[in-house]
Amino acid sequence: MANSCESTPLAPLTTPWGSLVAYQRKDGSLLLEWAVRGSERNPTWTRASGAEAERVLRAAASAIDGDERAAKRIETPLGTPFQMAVWNACRSIPNGQTRTYGWIAKKLGRPTALCRAIGQAMKRNPLPMIVPCHRVVAADGLGGYAGATDGALLRVKCGLLELESCSKVKHTPRKPSRLKSDP
Repeated sequence: MANSCESTPLAPLTTPWGSLVAYQRKDGSLLLEWAVRGSERNPTWTRASGAEAERVLRAAASAIDGDERAAKRIETPLGTPFQMAVWNACRSIPNGQTRTYGWIAKKLGRPTALCRAIGQAMKRNPLPMIVPCHRVVAADGLGGYAGATDGALLRVKCGLLELESCSKVKHTPRKPSRLKSDP
């Protein structure tokens, strides 16, 4: 049996906005990262391989294509208790809808003064599309995405919201996502 060092890394998920790449941290946990211009990968991460990483990446592909059933079967990633509560609240936002950082604060029974902390938890979301943090917006507009307030990562958020019909933002027309290894 080959170990993960000998396994072939998974091909990225290609989308109209960039590639979603599966990585593995030193502690073995998985994360999905948008590989777009201006984003930087942590050099300690390695490209993920194996059945669990493939299951997570395929669930993300299905979610992008509008079918969230597989994503719902993936457990909420591990984080601090606060992060996990935020991510679980985010997972309750239906496809095609958005909620504000203040809505999440109220759902958690916390004062809206925690909106910045909620944004930081979203920034640290290791599984975008599994935890659909793109559906969380600022009270006065789009807000940020993956720690960015402009540039390619924010265009990913706009594209995902447009795809889900949450936004009138003009962006690339819908094209089905594909894993490069798909026929």
